[in-house]
Amino acid sequence: MAVRQAATPDGTQGRAAATITFVGMGAAPFGSLLGGVLPTERWVRTSLLVTAAGVMPSPVVMALSPLARLGRTPPDRRSVPLTTGREPPRAHGERADDVE
Repeated sequence: MAVRQAATPDGTQGRAAATITFVGMGAAPFGSLLGGVLPTERWVRTSLLVTAAGVMPSPVVMALSPLARLGRTPPDRRSVPLTTGREPPRAHGERADDVE
């Protein structure tokens, strides 16, 4: 979470958090469904093997991701460009052509 917050511009923090929560919570019912359907009396061993096969690639994926090369220091916020698509706020009475 700290890396996401450090790398995401201030204007999009809420959207990034909401998207990650939506995807994570949206996948949970499918895992529950598979966890209830697969381990019938006949398929207990198969369901454990499928679960183990799904968990095994996780360390490899993390080792190959850019997060592994990041180290312990999160990225500097100033190096991430702010791209919200909005104009910066202006002072009262300031026109667009007054800003350089």
